[in-house]
Amino acid sequence: MARGGFSVIVVEAASYPGAENWSGCVYFCENLAHSDLLGPESVETLAWERRLVERGIFATDGYSLLGMTYRDPKAFRHCYTVLRPIYDYHLAQVALRQGVAILTDTTAESLIRDGPRVIGVCTQRGPLYADLVFLAEGDASHLVTREGYERFSDPRRTPKFLQGIKQVIDMPEGAIDSIFGLGKDEGAAYEILIRNGSLNGRDLHLNMGGFVYTNRQSLSIGLVLPVDNLKENFSGDPNLLLEWFENMPALKPWLREGKRGVFGAKIIRGGGAKDIPTLVDHGLAIGGAASAIGIDFPYPNFTGPATAMGLLLAQAAHRIREQSGDFSQENLTEHYLKPLQQTHYWQDVEFLRRWPGYVKRTEAFFGLNLDLVLGTAYVWTRPR
Repeated sequence: MARGGFSVIVVEAASYPGAENWSGCVYFCENLAHSDLLGPESVETLAWERRLVERGIFATDGYSLLGMTYRDPKAFRHCYTVLRPIYDYHLAQVALRQGVAILTDTTAESLIRDGPRVIGVCTQRGPLYADLVFLAEGDASHLVTREGYERFSDPRRTPKFLQGIKQVIDMPEGAIDSIFGLGKDEGAAYEILIRNGSLNGRDLHLNMGGFVYTNRQSLSIGLVLPVDNLKENFSGDPNLLLEWFENMPALKPWLREGKRGVFGAKIIRGGGAKDIPTLVDHGLAIGGAASAIGIDFPYPNFTGPATAMGLLLAQAAHRIREQSGDFSQENLTEHYLKPLQQTHYWQDVEFLRRWPGYVKRTEAFFGLNLDLVLGTAYVWTRPR
């Protein structure tokens, strides 16, 4: 948008973009590679960690590990592992060079309205006025809720969230390449279904998934589980869950040479299609993680939809200006929302509409069925 002549200002609550982002992360860059954004050559110069060449999905009870991997650099040609505080900061520098202004340490506290139209945002440092506001405030989406854009008819209903917990494991030079069988700059990303355990003789209905991602000289490992399950079934420090995961015998071959580094946690808006808020209003479009558009099966992808919405908004703004229109709800619906609904990101979320609720309550992937699969695999593969 800045390249196209728009004056663009980004309001960032953290001290720098990415400073508070603890997703541990495979970044889908197919939209950044679009010529209307950065282009493929510029994506190659970003501060990613490793170029993804392999994905895997596993199941574990802590002792046995069963799964499969798929390796094909072409299939993952726009996917990279990243450390978000580094990667997001570098993206912000690219935006600055394109003429974007970034206000850090600034929190958008409310929207400013003139009748039915949004005309800006109120921050703790004062008001900012704009013809178009793009509300991409992240997963917690406080303004989306506070300003009345949730679509729930029942006021007792609230968006469904996942709890993400992440640990960086620092590895010796060359260890990642040898442990995972990777070449220079090649990366791998593994998702893991984890058998529900017990605590003090009580079964814990947590339904957690784990992940292990390779960075340049570290691993990002972590857990993701429904916030409600964590609240109802585990009253301890969530960091203890991560320590338990990290010390599983099944993971030792991957982590054996590592040392614990930085730790963080984040909330993920993971309710799927049922949680998508109203995305357009007069002078306003909503996108990014606040939109609830993203999937966590068969692997997490929230960055692809987020960057797609940024691309679609830029294209919509240019079309509306070329037609001498204003940023009305009707024009934003026609040029932003309808194209978004035609993307595979939206269609994936619609297809998996019931999946988030099912994963929260099911025992199919996290209980006796997992024991049966792991036990059968052990019998088939044990030495004769």
